[in-house]
Amino acid sequence: MFTPNNTREQKLMEVETIVVATRLTPKDHELLRKVCEARGENFSIFLRRALKGELARLSYYSPDVNKALGVKINENGGVPE
Repeated sequence: MFTPNNTREQKLMEVETIVVATRLTPKDHELLRKVCEARGENFSIFLRRALKGELARLSYYSPDVNKALGVKINENGGVPE
């Protein structure tokens, strides 16, 4: 059984979630592992942030969420080139 090891993971466990599986090349998997290890985070946290960043760039989130994710939106509502 998974036991959350920090408050952030505990909060995520309180929200209903759906498991999504994906395939990676061995090279991408190793890069992901190294980045997560260096940041002290797990794959799920990294991938959720990456997914949310892309959804923000596609303008699916409010300006406040975009700002929190570090995504800059221009005056036309799109992502600057």
